[in-house]
Amino acid sequence: MAPAKSSMKTIRWLISEVTVEPITFFNFLALAYYSVPMQVGIYRVICEEILPGVDCNRLSSNPEYEDKVQRATSIWAQVLIASYLLPALFSDTIMGAVGDMYGRQINILIGITGMMLSWYSTAVVLSYPGASLIIILAFNFVAGATGFLTIVAISAFAYLSDVEPDHENLTIRMVILSMINAVASVIGSLTAAVAIRSLSEAGVILISLILLAFAFFYTLLRIKQIPPTEMRRLVEQRNRKLKNVEPPGQQMELKKRHDEPTEAVVHAQNNGEKTTCLKQARLVMTTVKKLLLDVYRTYTKPRAGHKRMYVWIASLVYFLQVIVDMGLQQSVLSLYLLRRPFNWTPEEISVFRGISAAINAFGSVVGIVVLKKLLKCEDVTILIIALTSCIVDRIFTGFSTQNWMIYTSVTCGCLSTLLVPTMKSFTAKLVAHDEVGKIFTAFGLGSDLAHLLSAVLLNSIYTATVSFFPGSVFFFGASLSFIGLVLFCFVWFELKRDSSLTTRD
Repeated sequence: MAPAKSSMKTIRWLISEVTVEPITFFNFLALAYYSVPMQVGIYRVICEEILPGVDCNRLSSNPEYEDKVQRATSIWAQVLIASYLLPALFSDTIMGAVGDMYGRQINILIGITGMMLSWYSTAVVLSYPGASLIIILAFNFVAGATGFLTIVAISAFAYLSDVEPDHENLTIRMVILSMINAVASVIGSLTAAVAIRSLSEAGVILISLILLAFAFFYTLLRIKQIPPTEMRRLVEQRNRKLKNVEPPGQQMELKKRHDEPTEAVVHAQNNGEKTTCLKQARLVMTTVKKLLLDVYRTYTKPRAGHKRMYVWIASLVYFLQVIVDMGLQQSVLSLYLLRRPFNWTPEEISVFRGISAAINAFGSVVGIVVLKKLLKCEDVTILIIALTSCIVDRIFTGFSTQNWMIYTSVTCGCLSTLLVPTMKSFTAKLVAHDEVGKIFTAFGLGSDLAHLLSAVLLNSIYTATVSFFPGSVFFFGASLSFIGLVLFCFVWFELKRDSSLTTRD
């Protein structure tokens, strides 16, 4: 009986440790179901609008018609992506500050609600012939104001840091969360391919809405709307109870802390103010202003050696990499595979997304084990390898004319997934411990801006070159990654020189 009780206790403990993992799992699963039907559906709607009476499933037989639809779809992709990213630039910053003050649950719920509104509008437009894409545009703008998928991901990672005080355990849980997201993308893309074969585009999107609903209600029931400072106190209290080291009178002290007003309320009371909505809004804006000022100071303060320059280089390369990844993955790659000579079906695109996600996840695991654990490579060396992998991937894709070449390019680029986590790790080592959060905030703001820029820049290049060399946009992406490669080769040589000088002294 004792072993059985111990096993049940362990299971209950494991279940209690699960927090935001199901939220991100359902979100990435839903995104996999939504992406391909949305892209292919909009492609079809635009084709039917500008080429009435033409069979949009056989455009490859008429290159002039196909290029016309490709250009129009690329332009619409710019507009639709910008419609939610532009308001998201502001909402993510404000909502992030609100979450730091009042808790993460409401941000996650608002972000999921915005996604459901936007995706539902897409399903409606794809269901009714003649429905205007402006409907999606309007709902995307509203969804962007809610923070969309970005605020859900940011709040989920932040909540995890609130409930896990141990830094080593937090790193492990962050890695596990990233792997869960990768598994969700693989499962979602492969199962979505089956659904696309038997359901309409709107029907597949409906499945994604159901998955988002699961995430919404799980958040409502499982995630607590507690200010992060209070959450950390409660976690400390629980950990002390589990270790049986809680000193006498500690429970009363913790209860007293629990009953204390939050930081926002204290701020208002100290100034003799009532915590009205207007006062709280002012407090939020003050917090945002302070956050941006702290980010500015973090990037401009003098640092030992060349550390400040390295921080700027890392941030620039991260910015360029987000432009390449998001611009190519969100719309350009699907358009590239829909046209001649590939002429892929929606099912083939969905299967490709699933297989490429699996290859990238495998590359991440192998890369970490081999490069970091066995070969003991430094962060800069891993970044150089990851950037090289990315460049080979883009060049190979740009020259591809057959299906096997597309899959080969993904395999060549599997180590590029090491870039973002290693970049954050490298940058975190350059600054003080209390500045890490500010650096990551800058990365988040830069990521939103890069998403917006990539939607305009890469789609514009694809629109201009689709008739004579559609692969040129991938060469442009490779050139941006090459800039990053040159910069980090410079960093590598500088670090080696500094190390040799230190050893000599």
